[in-house]
Amino acid sequence: MNGSKSVGLGQQIVDESGAGQESASSSSSLRQALGLAGAVVGLVVAVTACACGPLMVGLSALVSDGLPDGVAIQQALAMTILGGGLGLAVTVEGWRVWQGRPSPPFHPRRTWVLWVVLLPLLAAGLLVSFLAPAHLLPPINTLTMLLLPTLVLGAVGQVMGGSGGTWRDVVGGLAGGAFLGTGLAMVVEVGMVVFVAVVALVLGLMPGGVGGLESLGQRLSDPALLYDPQALLDFLTPTVVLVVLAFVSVATPLVEETTKTLGAGLAGTWLRPSPAHAFLLGVASGAGFALAENLLNGAVLSVLWGPGILSRLAATLMHCATGGLMGWGWGELWARQRPWRLALAFAGAVGIHGVWNGLAVGAAVSGLVAAGMADDPVRGKIAALVALVLVTAMLLMAAATLVGVLWAGRVLSRAAVSQPHSS
Repeated sequence: MNGSKSVGLGQQIVDESGAGQESASSSSSLRQALGLAGAVVGLVVAVTACACGPLMVGLSALVSDGLPDGVAIQQALAMTILGGGLGLAVTVEGWRVWQGRPSPPFHPRRTWVLWVVLLPLLAAGLLVSFLAPAHLLPPINTLTMLLLPTLVLGAVGQVMGGSGGTWRDVVGGLAGGAFLGTGLAMVVEVGMVVFVAVVALVLGLMPGGVGGLESLGQRLSDPALLYDPQALLDFLTPTVVLVVLAFVSVATPLVEETTKTLGAGLAGTWLRPSPAHAFLLGVASGAGFALAENLLNGAVLSVLWGPGILSRLAATLMHCATGGLMGWGWGELWARQRPWRLALAFAGAVGIHGVWNGLAVGAAVSGLVAAGMADDPVRGKIAALVALVLVTAMLLMAAATLVGVLWAGRVLSRAAVSQPHSS
């Protein structure tokens, strides 16, 4: 009787071991299939982007009967860098997954080299912006915009010392933030603008009806509008300012903080990342989002290039910090089943993003008022003082987010080392 029980128990152990091996084999096969699919998709994106970039420049040259304009060059470079660069990185990592090759820990070294490259770029950009910005500035602008999130991500990787994740995680986070995060955010935000415009037309709130809407679109698409403070002041009525403030300080943060780390959150369903691992994924997603935003929307090809770069650096810090905060929230959800911490992280990220955007709008409007009040020196000086205060607040906020994201990375990495978590 006892012998029969021993045989039965032994057979059960063998069956369970076999089932475990089959499950591991199935998981490995699925992982390899996903890696191969990622490699193919990344290659298609890279080839398409690299083909479309030169095509955009050529079409611009044909339309203008001469050299392409600076905006076309900038857009072509942005498409090539985003699609070609990130697509190729995804292809390489997907191929390595298919081959079953592990990825080394993300612990970048010698990041000081990036500063050695950035400082001459800044000097060259400032010089070129005053001389011939149309065709020479886009390449400098593109390289500078590329370096900004790279510097932040490299600093986070250094303080975490490789305990947050791997280079593959960083590539995935960058691609998720740049493609999925930015793409979804643009679709939703454009949809919101269209919805508001339709409602305004239906309710009769748009002066001139459809014709007024077309006229508004033509005015906003005129590049000369950005360099005419008085024309901008005539356009920015108190109602318009309030609507813009509500959109960029409430609606935009809600949308972008939802989409920015969505890829990392979905990946958590099978990665089950620790808070430190998820934090790095979030920072990488924020860096990818900032990279796309910098390249697509951050081109200031004029004498204002210097202040534009400063604002994009500060915005990059904000995106990486809020991405890291959301990543930590996802880690608390997947690893520790604490959904309330994800909700708390989302509220904090939206709050930081909303305050930042509100300060940016206030500084921009105050600066326009100061520039357009030549006939009223007193009001002009007051507006300039308000703009200075708001810009100072933005710089202090950017510095605080940098300190915060580095501190959080160090604390989480130490916790990951002292309490290893399988992710």
